[in-house]
Amino acid sequence: STWTSVTRGPYKPPLFALLFTLDREHRYPDAATPRAVLVVCDPEMRAPRLSGLLRQTWPLTEAEAKVAAQLFLGRGIDEVALKLNVKRETIRTHLKRAFAKTGTSNQAELVSYIAAIQSIHFPF
Repeated sequence: STWTSVTRGPYKPPLFALLFTLDREHRYPDAATPRAVLVVCDPEMRAPRLSGLLRQTWPLTEAEAKVAAQLFLGRGIDEVALKLNVKRETIRTHLKRAFAKTGTSNQAELVSYIAAIQSIHFPF
């Protein structure tokens, strides 16, 4: 089983898919039963849940949590500004405040903190 990504176009993160084949011991004798399970992960669907988790973990505002979640999904500052319909400087302000509240000093460090937290709560 390996992850594969499916491109969706500009400003959309790819979908991730993983195909698990079922061992004989996990199959039913009926020929109509599944022989594999396909898991598809849409990173955009995680953003709202992730924002909530970030607000539970640190004293972030809703806007700061949204910015942090979007950065975690791989978007740059300009893409986040476009997606959230705010100016680039507004995103930078939210990001600086998120750094202060999380004890981080740059985007890479913030994303690594988020990765550690989300992997515990949302393994897929």
